[in-house]
Amino acid sequence: MQKARITIIVAGLLFLPAISAYTKSLPSAFINKGKLEKDIRDGKSVMFICPHPEDEVFIAGTIAFVAGEKETFFYICCLGSMENLRRENIDVPSRLKAIRWLTKRYLRDYIFLENNFTAITPKVINAIKPKLIEAIENNNPAIIITFSPFGYDGDQNRRLTSKIVTDILPSLGYRPELYFLINTDQELNYKFKEYRKFPSTDSIDLNSHSKKLGKTLWEAKLEIWDKYSDSVPSIMGVIARKKRLESNDHKEYFRLYR
Repeated sequence: MQKARITIIVAGLLFLPAISAYTKSLPSAFINKGKLEKDIRDGKSVMFICPHPEDEVFIAGTIAFVAGEKETFFYICCLGSMENLRRENIDVPSRLKAIRWLTKRYLRDYIFLENNFTAITPKVINAIKPKLIEAIENNNPAIIITFSPFGYDGDQNRRLTSKIVTDILPSLGYRPELYFLINTDQELNYKFKEYRKFPSTDSIDLNSHSKKLGKTLWEAKLEIWDKYSDSVPSIMGVIARKKRLESNDHKEYFRLYR
């Protein structure tokens, strides 16, 4: 009996480090350092860099946060063009309508680099980099946000966008803060295992009420999602399950790049 008890205790001690490492990596264990939120409240401008003219829906709550704090100093910089959507038979008028509404309501500008690609290849990367450097330096955002090295949902173009942005940082005439957008949104039905290896450092609480917007950031995010639901299939599905959204923790997560 004594021997069995000792065996159980030893096994438990050996297993503790594995349990600790796992729990520290879970989204629920993220500790918000609050730097991103503080910098936005201090009026620092933000640019979100993405490959597709739809990706802004994934950061909609933070867009609303910036717009609700200051005069819309939020920029979207899309590496592609609307031509990408036409080749994929996506409803371009509907998408343009959503983007124009978003620009008028929340953004300072929506920038297209006008690269026409289905997949980001070495040739496309060579064309993107100088255009992206120019777009960043022309607008001088203090904060840049892009997808994580995992691509948010594993999408290859989003993964490569992350690499392009980190690659050009040393080439900029100044050094903005860079954050990766971390997907923990259960309603989008994406895999979470890679994010346990890449935990966040910051989060934006979308339950905060904005006097300027006259609503919570969560309500603003749902409004933006609703505007895109005609042309973005993943968001269309989310809006169809609107009641289930309340089970989310109403936050958007980020990781500061060092």
